[in-house]
Amino acid sequence: MHGKYSLFNFISVLLLPIISIVSSFDYPKTKKEREIEEMGSLLDSDGFIFNSTIEASNSTYAKTGNVNKYLYDATMEILSFVPIKSKDDDVGVVISEWYQDKKRDNEQLKIIVNIKGATISAMGLDVSVTRKIIVKGEEKILKDNSSLANNLENQIIRKARQIYNRNRL
Repeated sequence: MHGKYSLFNFISVLLLPIISIVSSFDYPKTKKEREIEEMGSLLDSDGFIFNSTIEASNSTYAKTGNVNKYLYDATMEILSFVPIKSKDDDVGVVISEWYQDKKRDNEQLKIIVNIKGATISAMGLDVSVTRKIIVKGEEKILKDNSSLANNLENQIIRKARQIYNRNRL
């Protein structure tokens, strides 16, 4: 009996480092998990939270109307390249006119930003982009260009952080 336990302890001691090394490897993550991990938190769980599993801090809480003023100001700065059709800082909605890039004469974009939260976070911001393509004189509306919407959302959040940090000093 004594020999069994000694052998078990010996094998356990040998396997423990191997098990700890193997367990430290990351499992294959979904695209959403990688995006959340990349965004993370700017201030180690305080301040600007971009991970939906972490509760947002009120340190970035500042309102204009019913929405975060940093997100609203950042939205207006980031969308300064497009004509704005409608904006309302009380409810946090910004809607652009149809915008045509000079490089793409058969395509127009409309951007809608909905600021839903009072803190700077990806959960408090919704950006949608509608694309209108003109083919042989016919207009086709394509709802939500998600890669452009995600890009704009990230730019707005980064700009909001910059404005917040600039105002703190």
